Amino acid sequence: MKTRALYHVCLCALTSVTLLLAGCSPRRGADSQTVTAAVNAISTRYSSALNAGDLDSWLSLWTDDGIQLPPGEPPVVGKDQIRARNQGLLDEFTVNLSSTSAEVGVAGDWAFDRGAYTATLTPKGGGRTIPVDGKYLTILKRQPDGSWKIHRDIFNSNVPSQGLTTAPSNKSA
Repeated sequence: MKTRALYHVCLCALTSVTLLLAGCSPRRGADSQTVTAAVNAISTRYSSALNAGDLDSWLSLWTDDGIQLPPGEPPVVGKDQIRARNQGLLDEFTVNLSSTSAEVGVAGDWAFDRGAYTATLTPKGGGRTIPVDGKYLTILKRQPDGSWKIHRDIFNSNVPSQGLTTAPSNKSA
């Protein structure tokens, strides 16, 4: 009889702990939806900042140790180098960028955004407008305050190379 009573006590305790943990665990679907919304908001701010030529707002979307991987160039490491590289682009061109996310994935404090972009680069000194389209993959990192920032960004153009290596993507110009 004691064995059966002990079995029921253990079973009840185990069931209670399981239910408590299940109730306290974050809902993955809800977190995924929240993160997807945050990633989409970053993408919108990304395009808006570049289109406005607002490098400071655009850089605020990045981690301090972010890395940009543009086509035909070595990695651009850290915010200072990212600023220097992209300041040149914004000094030379007016950017009209839009992007479409095809997939957002979430894994704990990491997320990724994969999609496509179209852009038009208009030389500020006059000249031919340059249309560009391509694809991107951006890795984002959750910050201690719960916000998300761009940590790694790779993009490449679908336009055959003609010496243009400064083509912007959804995540990098």
